[in-house]
Amino acid sequence: PRLPSGVITRWNLRPGADKQIHRRLEGTALSMSTDGRVALPPVTYNNIEVPLPPAVRRLYRDLKNDLVVGLEALGMDSGELFSASSAAVLGGRLAQVSSGFLYGDDHVPGDDAHTVLHSEKLRALDEIIEGNGGSPVMVGYQFRAELARLKDRYPEAREPDTAEDIEAWNRGEIPVLLVHPQSAGHGLNLQHGGHTMVWYSMPWSLEEYQQTNKRLARSGQRHPVVIHHLISPGTVDVAVQRALDGKSTVQEELLRHLEGTGSWTE
Repeated sequence: PRLPSGVITRWNLRPGADKQIHRRLEGTALSMSTDGRVALPPVTYNNIEVPLPPAVRRLYRDLKNDLVVGLEALGMDSGELFSASSAAVLGGRLAQVSSGFLYGDDHVPGDDAHTVLHSEKLRALDEIIEGNGGSPVMVGYQFRAELARLKDRYPEAREPDTAEDIEAWNRGEIPVLLVHPQSAGHGLNLQHGGHTMVWYSMPWSLEEYQQTNKRLARSGQRHPVVIHHLISPGTVDVAVQRALDGKSTVQEELLRHLEGTGSWTE
């Protein structure tokens, strides 16, 4: 299948091509699953719906439909406009609104300056942490603005930047560990410090998602692992999860949402 732009969204094998590929790989490739070979903990996945406030829902809808929005509906008439120049940029903008903030149009990568829209996901995370019986919680995020808000909310939170941070986490000394899937998704053994993961916002990449989860759900973990997803209904959060579930490609799912099939009705 192709998009109108000519970009191919999926490759389909010709009949019998899979068998030819398998024959050519025989003797040169070896695949071994962990089933029955490595003791892994049971994993429970839990979706937590975090509805957007009505005014923010309207802002989200207007941004999605018009590609530009102000903050008058939120009583924040600063005169600043927030816009999106393409579907990809719009997807990122909508994810920001769902998370609770917006970057300015002059945002520079690496800068965490932002405008706060709401704190619904922070409140949902509060409830998870408070109800976790004192057990440490690992939180996955996507944007630097999210990291800044999380650090402000939880001063005791840390990132796994050094070997000392990782050792402290595995000793149970860090109550909240903040991880970005691109930096913490591979090579870190974090299974001894906690068994609860919260995706504050999820990546489009299935590999990054799975590998980050495996920082906890790996050999040596002594407790069942629980992975929470904070999802705002009717937003791009739902599209991301559908893409991660393997029902469609990232590009298809984003376009599906932007065309309106994933939106709420009012």
